[in-house]
Amino acid sequence: MAANEQAAKDQPVAEAGKDQAARAARDQAAKDQAASAAKDQAARAAKEQAAKEQAAKEAAARAAKEQAAKEQAAKERAAKEAAAQAAKERAAKEQAAQAAKERAAKEQAAKEAAAQAAKERAAKEAAAQAAKERAAKEAAAQAAKEQTPREQVLQDQILSAVKTGQEATLHLAKTWVDTFASVTPKLFDTVTMPNLDDYYGFAERMWSRNCDFVVSLLKIATDFGRNMPGPGKATTPRR
Repeated sequence: MAANEQAAKDQPVAEAGKDQAARAARDQAAKDQAASAAKDQAARAAKEQAAKEQAAKEAAARAAKEQAAKEQAAKERAAKEAAAQAAKERAAKEQAAQAAKERAAKEQAAKEAAAQAAKERAAKEAAAQAAKERAAKEAAAQAAKEQTPREQVLQDQILSAVKTGQEATLHLAKTWVDTFASVTPKLFDTVTMPNLDDYYGFAERMWSRNCDFVVSLLKIATDFGRNMPGPGKATTPRR
């Protein structure tokens, strides 16, 4: 009987303990569920944050890429504009150089034409002056010839004949030397050429012949002067 009473007393206590344990278990499960929910929420928040950061990185990368593209396009455009400007300036310089070259050519042509005209004018003036001087000399010679005594006329004629003979002799000697040198060129080699003494000897012989020639001319002129009548004297024919 006492055992039953004790069991009856212990039963509410046991049931109360069970209820308390059940409530504790439910509270723990609720806590665990809340922790799991919090964990899931934190994971979702972290995932969303990572997604946001990834999106921000991608946006930043796109912005950087677009900025780099804009900068590259600006550089290319600036390079094209600089090249076009340089080409324009180069064309302007080439055009200016060509214009300067043509101007210099025209000025040079004008200078050459002026120089040629001056040269021709000077040549004409020189020719006119020479003709004038030649005419003056001829007139003076003619006047002198008309007033020259017969002895002077004879001397002039003799000197003219001597000069003509000398020129003919020199021309003949030059022609003979040129012909002989062209026919026998080896004879005029520097190894076989005569020395200066041979030429000096030739010059002495030539001078000696000329001296004899001049002496003979003087003798003829002297004889002519002796036979000429003096001024105011009449000529008497010889019998």
